Amino acid sequence: MRHWLGIALLLLQVACASASTSALVLTPAPKEIAVGETPAVFGYEWRIEGKDAFPEAAAWLEEEFRLRGWEVSDGAPACVSLKSAEGNGNPEYYTLSITDGAVELGAATREGMFRAAGRFLALLKQPFTIYDQKSFTIPAVAIADWPDFPVRLMSLTMTFWEPFNTAERLDSSKRIISAMAEHGFNTVAIGIGSNYESKYFKSNFPTPWSRADLEELVRFSKSRGVVPFPSTSFVSHSVS
Repeated sequence: MRHWLGIALLLLQVACASASTSALVLTPAPKEIAVGETPAVFGYEWRIEGKDAFPEAAAWLEEEFRLRGWEVSDGAPACVSLKSAEGNGNPEYYTLSITDGAVELGAATREGMFRAAGRFLALLKQPFTIYDQKSFTIPAVAIADWPDFPVRLMSLTMTFWEPFNTAERLDSSKRIISAMAEHGFNTVAIGIGSNYESKYFKSNFPTPWSRADLEELVRFSKSRGVVPFPSTSFVSHSVS
């Protein structure tokens, strides 16, 4: 079964990479998209403009760029700019424009800018974005998008994440939340069940979630524009 699944995924990646950029298939599908005939070209030195208007989304972009090994400096040739823009009444409305050397994200609210930043970061990971030693190409697009539903939620059931050590478990959870943010989710249920430390309750698991772990998950979720809330079990459920 795994063998055939691997083949199917490989064929899907090849098909996506070879498909014409005039027929991009994105998830979730944007409401409006126009694709240029030739892709945009970028190097790996970037500057970020508009930090004062949208500091949280700017910090997210900078963190992701640096994780990729890209240089971020004020005088870099490639630019991503975060700009205030008129919305359409939806609080998460955003625009995204990619042309040679320039990416422009527009939104009227911080929530909209999180959606714009997430869409751009998701595009960087698609098979149609091609990397080489000194530069990469990405479809030149103009997108205007907004969600149909005010809450897009994923529940993370993290009670039984064993035998991960706490650092691995926290890192894995962060990567999942980042992927959620890149794909338009705006809410996460942190399902720790009964596997947490408390002065009132003792977990039966060897590595319960600590208060510091959960505080970091909450901070990280908010830094990606994802609203967290706890999902726990009643004691009677835990011992039944």
